[in-house]
Amino acid sequence: MNNPSMTMHVLQVEPLRYVAKTSTGKEIIAEPSGMLGGKEEYPNPMEYFIASIGTCIAIKTHINLIKTGKIPDKIGIEMKCTRSQIPPEILKQIHMVITVTGDLDEIVVNRVIQETMTLSCPVNVMVSRIARVTWEFMIKHPDI
Repeated sequence: MNNPSMTMHVLQVEPLRYVAKTSTGKEIIAEPSGMLGGKEEYPNPMEYFIASIGTCIAIKTHINLIKTGKIPDKIGIEMKCTRSQIPPEILKQIHMVITVTGDLDEIVVNRVIQETMTLSCPVNVMVSRIARVTWEFMIKHPDI
């Protein structure tokens, strides 16, 4: 298991543009939306946050399927998020359609996604404490 401690350094690099640098040296550039004065050249923090939910679920689903001996060809997630209309405009609801491509069994995929959504994806588990998170999935079988 990885060390649960994480560090991040955030530095302003120009007006309304920031770089977050991880302890491993990776950089994430963020700026506000155009409505808040950003140039819209980079994602804003909420876009990164929503992306982190989807990518965590996709990665953990992939890994968990491999652990069952089933290797997916591809995983995609469509996300529809609703935020409150009153500041601070937090996420209220997230609905995801998870598409798993491969020669996979529906029962196995259902179990793996349930486990991923409720136990093994820490980002989704955290956000589920503040927002209503729902999902559905479909399996696309490869053309033979």
